[in-house]
This record gives sequence, structure tokens and C-alpha cells, in this order.
Amino acid sequence: MGGDITVRSTPGAGSTFIVTLPLPAIDAPAPGAVSAAPASHGPARTLKVLVAEDYPVNRIYLEAVLDKLGHRAVFAENGEEAVRAAQDEDFDIVLMDLHMPVMDGFAAARAIRRVPSSRPCSMRWSGSC
Repeated sequence: MGGDITVRSTPGAGSTFIVTLPLPAIDAPAPGAVSAAPASHGPARTLKVLVAEDYPVNRIYLEAVLDKLGHRAVFAENGEEAVRAAQDEDFDIVLMDLHMPVMDGFAAARAIRRVPSSRPCSMRWSGSC
């Protein structure tokens, strides 16, 4: 998209992420103006999401967010469980924690990419056909 991402990090203080995108400017709506487009009350299509996350609080949060957005989530507590889930069914997207017990997210992602899919090549999220 012709943009840029920069990161500044200070140990013990945190990190700042800056995303710059060259998007065209638009005029702000007039005060009290009503939008011509109807408000969206859900996703264009429901996604089936595999979430690999070992921390219980993060799983609860992600479940609430994905549910509110109208998506269906399947949860795995470690990379090995995520690989087994990907072998059993196809997912539209995978959200992967990288630092997990049993099998980390890096190894799990590599293993999931090798799992055959019943979807046509254009639908594969791994990018390899």
C-alpha cells in the first residue's frame, strides 16, 4: 500500500508502533449529517478462526471479541493442539501466539502450512499451493 511501519521500544517503558499509509484525504461530514450508507451490524461473512493461545485471560478476551464481530472461534492451548485442529478442519484464519508450551507458534505455523486443505488454492491462507 506504499506505507511504512516504524517501531520504537524502550526496555521497561514499552513500545510505540507507527503506521503511515498514503491515503487520500476526505472531508469530514457536516455536523448532524446522516450517512447514506446503512450501519453494518455484522461481518460480510462469518469467519472460522483458529486461535492458538496458552494464556486463559487472552482466550476469554479473544472469544468475546470474535463473538461480538460475528465470527466462530476454535481454541487451542498450545501449538500441538492447533496443528491437530487444523488437521481436523479448515479455517479461514489462524491467530497464533508465538510463545506457547509443548510446541511454539513458529513450529505450529510451519506444521499447519503443510496440512492439506480441502479448499481450492485461491482460498488457502498459507499462500502456498
